[in-house]
Amino acid sequence: NLTNKPSLKPSLTLPQVPCITVNSENYSCGSPITITFNFADPLPDDWIGIYPCNLDIFHHAQVWKWSCGASDCLTSNGTGAVVFDRLPPSNAYGPHRWPLTPYLLPNGTISRCFQAHLLRNDGPSVPPYEEVCGSSS
Repeated sequence: NLTNKPSLKPSLTLPQVPCITVNSENYSCGSPITITFNFADPLPDDWIGIYPCNLDIFHHAQVWKWSCGASDCLTSNGTGAVVFDRLPPSNAYGPHRWPLTPYLLPNGTISRCFQAHLLRNDGPSVPPYEEVCGSSS
C-alpha cells in the first residue's frame, strides 16, 4: 500500500548496552587513556571526544580522534579502540589540550571529571555535535 506521503526521517537508535568504555575510572595526569567502542550503525565521520562530565551539548572537545583512525576514512569503523597519549595532529586547531586540565564549575569548585563520547558530525563540521553514546566516567 503505497502513498505519496514522505517517510519519516530515520532517527539514530541508541544501543541497549554501553557502546563506549574507558580502561580505567582514574588516571594520573598525562597517562594514556584507552577508549573502546562498539556501535552497530557507524559513519565514516564518527569520532571520539573527551569532554568535562555531565554535558548535554557537545561543542569543542578537550581532545578528540576519528574513530577510524584518520580524517579521510572511506569506510566506517563501528568497533575498535583509540588511545589518547598526546595531542593528535587532528587537534592542531581549536581549544584542544593534552594532558587534560582541570576546569572550573559554575559553583567555583575545580573538577577533574571527564567523560568520553562517540560523536558524529551532523551536517557541516560545526558544533554542537550529535552524541551517539557516552562513557559513564
